[in-house]
Amino acid sequence: WAGAMEHQTCTSMGNIVLGGGHFYDRIVVHELTHQWFGDAVTLRDWQNVWLNEGFASYGEALWFEYTDGQAGLTDWMTLTQSDPNFDGPVYNNPNLFGGTVYRKGAWVLHMLRYRLGDAVFFPALRHYFGLHLYDNASTADLQADLEGFTGEDLDGFFQQWVYGENRPVYRWGWQITGGPGAWGVNVAVRQVQTNAGLFAMPLPFRVDTSGGPIDLRLDNVAWSQGYHVDLGTAQPLDLVFDPDNWVLENSSEVAYDATAADEGPALATALVGNYPNPFNPATRIAFDLAVDGPVRLEILDIRGRRVRLLADGPRRAGHQSLLFDGLDQHGESLPSGIYLARLSAAGKTSSLRMTLLK
Repeated sequence: WAGAMEHQTCTSMGNIVLGGGHFYDRIVVHELTHQWFGDAVTLRDWQNVWLNEGFASYGEALWFEYTDGQAGLTDWMTLTQSDPNFDGPVYNNPNLFGGTVYRKGAWVLHMLRYRLGDAVFFPALRHYFGLHLYDNASTADLQADLEGFTGEDLDGFFQQWVYGENRPVYRWGWQITGGPGAWGVNVAVRQVQTNAGLFAMPLPFRVDTSGGPIDLRLDNVAWSQGYHVDLGTAQPLDLVFDPDNWVLENSSEVAYDATAADEGPALATALVGNYPNPFNPATRIAFDLAVDGPVRLEILDIRGRRVRLLADGPRRAGHQSLLFDGLDQHGESLPSGIYLARLSAAGKTSSLRMTLLK
């Protein structure tokens, strides 16, 4: 038997794992990580199983980073991104013990680490761990705890990577600008995926220059986006996209194109969905806004009577979401049943069905 199974203080290991070498160290590390994420802090329900398995899988990555440095971490992340899309979302995935929960779950943490930086990411996880020690936790808890610790709005990140599906596909190009003493580079990035919406992410680039490598972090928030970076006296020789594998993506270099034409589908004003659904007690309602303007988001019962007004005011264009806590306009808990979320914005109205199960 090549597998393993952790229990508090009593982990079962298959005989193949105990071969005397170090080939299966990652399995030992995976099960050991469960003593923290899985046992000391336990998933609230099976919809949140990635909080066990994604965390334990990223424990493997941290082990390889410890033993082999950045190269070990990069190699492990490269190995685990082999599935071109993964199957379904990380949260509430029907295949509880499949690659999406384990591997993409680890990638969620890896990308959070890049976004926040080591000095914030690891203390933030300790904060989450401490709040739920010897208790249960959910994905919503993780997001709220990280946001409370960091002061950042991570809703877009969680919508893209935890509740959403697939990954971005990038086409990027670059050109050298300037000359001696005033070198620079222009970079153009397009997202061309058709099986998912826009991914807003910081993107890592490395410029190889006459003075050594320079790491760049370019915030990508549009389907097509251009950047200019001044390098001064450092003459650019080459540009590499995501050399240390921090972002789960498919990408290819193309000829530099300075045009700002949008290659992605236009953002439409509409409700996108709610996660989880069914829900108890809370769910997060996601929607897209094509333009800035007034927005009204209402919760209706099955008879069309409004039971809650979640939003009624101006909001910025882009991907948005709001938390519905299952309470009516008087703060009373709503009964089980079917409810409608209704979005009114930009002269359009859309709605979706939600199920509250208690």
